[in-house]
Amino acid sequence: MKIARRKVLKMLYEQRMTVEEAEAMLEVLEKPISTPVQPPKIDLTGKGEKARALMAKVLEAARTELPVLVEGEHGTGKALIARCIHQNSQRSQGPFLTVDSLVSPETLDVEIFGQEDEERKGLLDMADGGMLMLDSTHALTPETQHKLHSYLEHGYFTRLTAGREMSPS
Repeated sequence: MKIARRKVLKMLYEQRMTVEEAEAMLEVLEKPISTPVQPPKIDLTGKGEKARALMAKVLEAARTELPVLVEGEHGTGKALIARCIHQNSQRSQGPFLTVDSLVSPETLDVEIFGQEDEERKGLLDMADGGMLMLDSTHALTPETQHKLHSYLEHGYFTRLTAGREMSPS
């Protein structure tokens, strides 16, 4: 919302809109959006030293713009940790998307990166400004793992049948 407000003020400053138009836009931006009930902000609480240390790591991860790897055995709460990182980060207003790589690892390339010739957005595009959680990445094909690694390292990826590098829109 702050970004939208800044854009309106910039347009006003550049005289690309009138004061009345800017006031109307700012009024719309101030109105609460009627959306389904938001889940409560997740907080990990615990009395022990390990619980406090885990929450400190979660908050540290939430402050960074870098990718975060959450590892653990099946059923240990990795998705809860990822959601807690998301909801305590600056990306909390963006989407939180999850995908289980075990479902269909051979078709996940299209799901994650999209398909240019069909103008099909991938999950990386849809999660832009939010978070994409990939579960069971060990099940991904080596090619998909390589493309993900390249995206995480360099910030761009190649859509299927695209033949050129793209960054999320």
